[in-house]
Amino acid sequence: MPQNRINNFIKIGGLILVISFLLLVLDIVNLPTKLGFNIKTLNVEIWNIYATLLGSGLTLYGVLITINSQYESQIEDTKRIVKPMIDVSSVDEYNYKNKYIQFDFIFPKAYPNLPRKNNVDTPNVTISLENIGTRELYNLYIGNFEATYFDDGGYYYQLNPILYSDHQVQLNLNFYEKIGYLKEFNQEDEFHLLISPIKFSTYFQDCLNNWYEQSFELRISHQVQEDKSEEETSLTVRIERVEIYSAPKEISPDLLPWVTNPSKLVHFL
Repeated sequence: MPQNRINNFIKIGGLILVISFLLLVLDIVNLPTKLGFNIKTLNVEIWNIYATLLGSGLTLYGVLITINSQYESQIEDTKRIVKPMIDVSSVDEYNYKNKYIQFDFIFPKAYPNLPRKNNVDTPNVTISLENIGTRELYNLYIGNFEATYFDDGGYYYQLNPILYSDHQVQLNLNFYEKIGYLKEFNQEDEFHLLISPIKFSTYFQDCLNNWYEQSFELRISHQVQEDKSEEETSLTVRIERVEIYSAPKEISPDLLPWVTNPSKLVHFL
């Protein structure tokens, strides 16, 4: 039931109760007698009217509660049926036509003053985001990346305006080394194979305009190769596995990260 109809029922029920209360007050202060009415006859009529209106008001209020409860239950059932759900998986083949996100490799720390290695063989992985729900989803975003050794600048990215059920969108993640960063540190594990997580969230709407957030974790193995020059690509990366970190959770539109911080939103061309 639309909210305006519920409000109308509440107003009608409240009006009936107010009128009933006024009739009772008039009878208590004996106003009819003061105005010259036959009090014995009028008393009976007032009490009959009061009882009828009060009973009608209480009945209407009970019906309203029942209808509203059923309406809310139907809404929740509908939301469960149409709720989209994302599944993330790794993709073996690289496609340069995919949208991409750039990360700086910050092992063992960030080097903001060093230039990137913009090589043609920049390390990358590709992931697929598939809508495995029963209905389409709208306004797919990705962001909130958290990682120990990779940094995207804390941005949020608008991927697709709509993604139908059983359809997917692929996304490249590019990892950039810094020229000269190998000279900046000397650690025993600098050439060891490491596995570290990259946590991130997806955001999307269902067909009822409800917003959801769903989180994932990529387990990334990465290694810096020995015997490479400062200009050559020395980093290798690979996705070991993908884990669902949380089921879709409803989120208020006012709490969407790019709403509270618009400067961190990236629109793909």
